[in-house]
Amino acid sequence: MQRTLGNVCVGVVWVYAALTLLWFGLHARLGDAFWWLTLLNIAAPYLFLPLALLLPACLLCRRWDFWLGTFVPLLLFLLLYGKLFLPGGAAAASDTDERLTVMTFNIWGFSRSAETARALLQDGTPDIVVLQELSHEMSQVLEEELGDVYPYRLLNTEPANRHSGVLSRYPVNELEPERYADPGWRIQVYRVEVGERAFVLYNVHLRVVNFWTLSDGLGAFAEEIQAGARYRAEQARWILEDMAHRPEPVIIAGDFNTTDQSDAYRLLAAQLTDAYRAAGWGLGHSFPAYSGRLTGIPIPRRLVRIDMILVSDAFVPLRSRAGAVYGESDHLPMWAELAWPVGR
Repeated sequence: MQRTLGNVCVGVVWVYAALTLLWFGLHARLGDAFWWLTLLNIAAPYLFLPLALLLPACLLCRRWDFWLGTFVPLLLFLLLYGKLFLPGGAAAASDTDERLTVMTFNIWGFSRSAETARALLQDGTPDIVVLQELSHEMSQVLEEELGDVYPYRLLNTEPANRHSGVLSRYPVNELEPERYADPGWRIQVYRVEVGERAFVLYNVHLRVVNFWTLSDGLGAFAEEIQAGARYRAEQARWILEDMAHRPEPVIIAGDFNTTDQSDAYRLLAAQLTDAYRAAGWGLGHSFPAYSGRLTGIPIPRRLVRIDMILVSDAFVPLRSRAGAVYGESDHLPMWAELAWPVGR
């Protein structure tokens, strides 16, 4: 009986190992080609939750085939996320390097309170803050609460600009993108001057994943997921095309509405460094900021990391983390401290 139970356990472990290996192969080969694969990619960290049971079980089970079956998904998890749990990942910076702190915060389109504005300064005073879902009312609150802190402010609340803005301690000017499509999801581009140097700042709010289409049936939901993944990948290509026309260093910050296992992310990360992956610790999940329900299904807080800061190789990420205070927003702010070495 004990031997039979052991064989069943080994069989279950190897089925799990085969399924994770299958997902990894499809993910690497096809990316977001199918709606169900897009969902698996978004939920990638949770595919490895069984390891929380399997690893302690390895201490009790003395069978090498059980250990080997557990090692396969463990190796995949370490390959994808292992660096995020290593100590001392942050780079060092010279005293002569310029230091910049950048924050991205989807402030939520219905935020109205000064509490939300003050959340920006909870972890210090970022040099530059890019905002998404900025309402006209909230822009007025920001002017009143933070106008003395940030002398340079571009707060676009017109629908054509998708309600975005930037607060800066350095001079900032809006640039016209070389190319963009749907004005409703327009990507804001700024030129920020830091002394005699300048860099290009992209404030992005990629197409949202509309999970509310679940109530319209599986077909509508699948179509929404697939269309959203394609559109976000296309938006990433527009950003890269626009970058190619600009000689300055680049920082891209915003609400990507997707995770670091998506096609859109992979396109951008091929040319840029993810500040959190370079200098953060843990999974860094930023959304949702609080628990809730979706069509009656309970949703825990901090499920995914969709708020990101990516930088060109002129910048060295020193530290990055999600903030703890969010006011009325359903996102946590994400910030990064960067070094900008002289000569880059």
